[in-house]
Parts: sequence; structure tokens; C-alpha cells
Amino acid sequence: MINREEEIYKEKANRDWRQFTVEKKIKESNEVTSFYLKPKDGKPVETYKPGQYITVKVAVPQQEWKQCRQYSLSTSQNPEYYRISVKRIDGVDVKDPSQQAHPGWVSNVLHDTVKEGDSLDLTFPCGSFFLDSEANPEAPVVLISGGVGVTPLMAMLNTLVDNGSERPLTWIHATRGQSAYAFGDHLKAVMKTKKNWHAVVYNRDLTLSGDSDNYKVLGGKLDLPSLDRNADLYLDNPNTQYFICGPDSFMVELKDILVNLGASAENVKYERFGTGDVVREPKPAVTGGCPVSHGSATAGMKCPVSGAVVEQSA
Repeated sequence: MINREEEIYKEKANRDWRQFTVEKKIKESNEVTSFYLKPKDGKPVETYKPGQYITVKVAVPQQEWKQCRQYSLSTSQNPEYYRISVKRIDGVDVKDPSQQAHPGWVSNVLHDTVKEGDSLDLTFPCGSFFLDSEANPEAPVVLISGGVGVTPLMAMLNTLVDNGSERPLTWIHATRGQSAYAFGDHLKAVMKTKKNWHAVVYNRDLTLSGDSDNYKVLGGKLDLPSLDRNADLYLDNPNTQYFICGPDSFMVELKDILVNLGASAENVKYERFGTGDVVREPKPAVTGGCPVSHGSATAGMKCPVSGAVVEQSA
């Protein structure tokens, strides 16, 4: 990970927020909702690389401050809108004025109180976790996710679809089951379009089904060593690119497994997230800014309604 403040100054010359309208909300699962966000000024959105994220500034009910969260962009580049897909975190009542700070506060506000037609403030996209489609464009790609970690990888997948890529690809995902499984129908449809693409989906509660030649459903915990070294993991190709997104322990374990199986460590990339929002390692606040919790992006960043805003560290 690199410091997000450094990313911002390096990638863009300004720190402006931009107003967007919630064009539509789409429920992807019982827990995940996608938000389609269009610029209010009518100009195209900033370009981004699949896997990057934006910061969203959201008003907190009954408070005179806002909170900021980072969410991965969850689909390929479109000049008209951004899409983020947000998991609701249980344990928050956004209508309760006595509600204490909670890491899932913003996700619940987005799900429960932000409506189509409402406005949100966003930054431009940032992040060092992305698929560079021009680097080794023929090399196989393995996309591995757990839970809502699926979101940046969905942007990568859709970008490869849009580009007409024919590079070999394996999609490996772990979910609790049907109620938590986002983008399943879309994934099945995509896998049918490519002869050398296939998906392996693990579900703990055994509520998923739908095996086909290029879409396999398995029970239990994600198990990389049980997969075919070459047909699934492309370990016979030293240029294979691996992207992992999920809880910390999930990624640490899977990266170690891949390296032990023979993958090049430098070809294994990962993105961390906490309670549905992207997690960034803490750094001191920018001078003149407002308080930032030293912890994850979900821990409680206060952004005054009028005044400078600190973007979460990366």
C-alpha cells in the first residue's frame, strides 16, 4: 500500500470534491447495493483504472459533521457515471439520535437514507491496486475474492470484457451463500462468452447451485491447493497475474499459498478492506484538516460540513 495523500498529489493537482447525483440504486444481494453516480455538472467522470477507489462524503444524521469512506469502483470505465457497490453492516440504527459511532454507520446511511436523486460529494479515483490491461496483455489473470471484496475485481472483469480480451482467466470467489452473493447472474453470463474463462465459487452454507462447464460451485472454504495448478491457477506461466481482495487473514493466507505453490510474489497483488469499506493503513492527518481515526477507513473520520476535509490515508 502507498500513502493515499501521496497518491492524490501525485495523480492529480487538486484536492477538490465534486458533486454527484445518485442516478439509481440496484440491490445486488441481501447485503450489497450498487449506487450509480452521475456528475451534477454534466461533464464526464475522471478516468480510472479497474481496481481503484473513490472517497465518498456522507452526512451523518443528527450530527453537524460528515464522514468519509473509500469504496472500490465496481465496474468498468463509463464516461457518464461511477458505480460503487456497498455492503450494509449490521448493528446501526441511523434514525436513533443516541446511536454511538459504529464502523457500519456510513454503509447504513447509504442503504437507508440516501435516495435516487440525492447528492453526494466524491473525490477523483485513486489507488495502487489495479489491473493494467496493457502490461503483459496475453498473460493469464486469476481474480480471487472473499465477500464484498468482489467489487474491485468485478471492475477488472468487466474491463476485460469491454476490451474484448482473450487472455486466460479464472475467477475464484468465496461467499457465505445465496443471500450474500452479489453479481452471481452477471458472472454466469460473462463466463458463457469466453471459452478460456471459468469461475469457481465456494459457498459455506451450500445454498448455491448452477454448475456448468465454465462455472463450478463448491461447498466449504476456498481451497486453492485443491484446484488444478495449471488449468485453474496457471502456475505454469511465470507471467500470470493474481489479484486478491478480502479480509486481511484471507489475503495473507492465500498469497502465502500461491507463492508456496510457485507463483511469483511480485505478481500477487491485493487490496484490503474492513467492514465493507476499503481499509487504509493510518498516517497523520493533513495539516489544516479534521480528525481521522488511526485505524481503518471505517473507524470514524469526521468531516465538518464546511471546512477542510482529510482524505483517509492509504
